[in-house]
Amino acid sequence: MGTVPFRAGTVHVGTVPALTRRDFLTKAATISVLLGTGGLHGCRRGQTREIRLLTWSGYDDREALRPFIERHGVRVRATYVGGNDELFSRLKAGGPGSFDLVTPYMGFIQHLIDHDMLAPLEVSSLRNLDQVFDQFRHGYWTTAFGEGYITGVPYCWGSLPLIYNYEKVKPEPTSWGAFYDPRYKGKVAVLEDMRGMIFITAQYIKHRLGPLDDLAHLTPRQLDMVFDQLAKLRGQLRTIAPIVGDLINMFESGDIWLGGGWELATVQCQRDGYPVRQVIPEEGSFAWVDSWCLVKGARDLDLIYAFVDHMTGLRAQQLVVRSLGLGCVNAEAAASLPKDVQANYNLVNLDETFKKCVLPGVEPTQPGKYTTLADWTRKWEQWKAL
Repeated sequence: MGTVPFRAGTVHVGTVPALTRRDFLTKAATISVLLGTGGLHGCRRGQTREIRLLTWSGYDDREALRPFIERHGVRVRATYVGGNDELFSRLKAGGPGSFDLVTPYMGFIQHLIDHDMLAPLEVSSLRNLDQVFDQFRHGYWTTAFGEGYITGVPYCWGSLPLIYNYEKVKPEPTSWGAFYDPRYKGKVAVLEDMRGMIFITAQYIKHRLGPLDDLAHLTPRQLDMVFDQLAKLRGQLRTIAPIVGDLINMFESGDIWLGGGWELATVQCQRDGYPVRQVIPEEGSFAWVDSWCLVKGARDLDLIYAFVDHMTGLRAQQLVVRSLGLGCVNAEAAASLPKDVQANYNLVNLDETFKKCVLPGVEPTQPGKYTTLADWTRKWEQWKAL
């Protein structure tokens, strides 16, 4: 979702200056960039084929895209979003055909389908799909359109580990309980990630919650217990970080010693030479998968399939890990990475990884036995205001 700007041959930025990944992370959430073989060479509109992405900052990695752009002579136009709700609102405002591909969180895909925003991808037209780990290829987020089709092609994955400064936090934390240790009051920060914080808190207190079929299905009593626990955390926090770049900056400045955030924070701090590591606590954490999903009304399908194949191929998938600090979905790419790159993930034996990291289902949207996403959002806003 790297540290140096990429300069990729004939790939140019058409609408904003070249930015480092740190710049991407600390800018406002929504930016548009234009990558392509036209750019500074002055190709007139209509002369170059184009793919339009609605995605997270960094998913249009320039180094990964360069071979595709040069091979096909295309532009890749990326519009960045800061959250799934923004992704939905932009698709709704633009209407069918406004974008070609989107990369929603797995639990949000059904919501887009319910609003008639996505179209199926043909399995037979995807060359690299059989290289995707089974854990990602056969999840509930891929099957909505039935046999012979896939709802979205998995692109990358991650979790929410406990990140810590190993010179300040001793011994190494093994539990989410470290967040509540009075020694670290004011030295803890978490991301403004409602789902993530609810999921890891439910994991932390699951021995008290009673029967729990899925992290996304919480009864009113269970949700109250989760937020009662989060209320205790509120006094420990230095801040709730809006974006992962803020978390990185606070670790590197020494303002925080403990954090709940994405692997990118760990990878970036380590690249910058700071004493930061991560751990999946004994209670476990959750995992997520982002996929390339076809927008209804998208044009130039042959080019779109070629793009998805390229971004799930060996080289692009290797760069997902190296550049973005995320897990790749391509088994061959995972096995080819050096051991030091794999240090923040178990990239090969995913069975072991998913003994501790749960892939949650979809939060209900209609009232019933379980609380709805609206219930979660209301309580989250109340908790942030404490």
